[in-house]
Amino acid sequence: MEKINQDDFRKSSNKVGLMFILHMISFGLVPPILSEIGIYNQSTNGFLFNMGFILIITCLLFPCDFKKMFLREKKIGILEGIFYVFLFLSIYFLLAILISNLFSSLYFTSIGKKQLIAGIFISRGIIVPIVEEIVYRGILLENLRKYGDAFAIVISSLIFGMLHAHRIVDTFWAGIFTGVLYVKSNQLSYSILMHMFINLFFTSFIFWIKQSFLIENINIEFLILTIISMITAFVLYIVAKRKNYLKIKDVKVFQIKEIIPQFKKDKEKYKIFFQGGGIIFALILFFIITLIEIKLVINTLK
Repeated sequence: MEKINQDDFRKSSNKVGLMFILHMISFGLVPPILSEIGIYNQSTNGFLFNMGFILIITCLLFPCDFKKMFLREKKIGILEGIFYVFLFLSIYFLLAILISNLFSSLYFTSIGKKQLIAGIFISRGIIVPIVEEIVYRGILLENLRKYGDAFAIVISSLIFGMLHAHRIVDTFWAGIFTGVLYVKSNQLSYSILMHMFINLFFTSFIFWIKQSFLIENINIEFLILTIISMITAFVLYIVAKRKNYLKIKDVKVFQIKEIIPQFKKDKEKYKIFFQGGGIIFALILFFIITLIEIKLVINTLK
């Protein structure tokens, strides 16, 4: 392991743990209290409150540079960036098929008619992706990059996944893809675009497929999304090749294939990171909340 300031490293670990705890309080403890006094509504101002709270908390804990997120020089062009968005989406939806088989009806149970309400569509499809990408990629991942890009991508994705409790598996992979896209492009806009596509698909397209074709098998829905993403990526690739916008030899999902060997090299970093008191407490909280949430989901399916 390359030399790092261990005191600074442990401080970062505890900050990440504190961030997770406060974010969980934002989503799990504050809403019921505010609902009791009539100032919180899950379908309207609730999402705005949660997003505003986690953004403020993260900015207070970590340096926050919006200019660096959006205005620094792009490493890849617009066409190439959109190509990677759909390339990653096609991989993500293939993984979603595997996940839905492994976890059955425990996953994706929240897709329903209420999600087509304009307020929910805007909040989940637009506001949530923008704020979550700023928080977990633009701030958290960026602040952890001094310990290595692969380490920063994995930790920020893990925290992002843990915040989604029983959906940690698919949201962790979504975090990996958006994190790679952020590091590869040097821009937050592409990871926001990918996050928007994922959320909009879940809040509208899958529901539309269910209603229009009476399809109940989630695998078929994800297969349709995979095909759409693959075709879009292929068309963009061909267009880019003909217009010479894309150096074909440089088209590599380089960060993903490097994460696993780098993970082995960084094992000492992870060992120190997960020994921090803040992270340990955050993990205990995560397991408690996840078990409760899984039990609630299973009860609703009975």
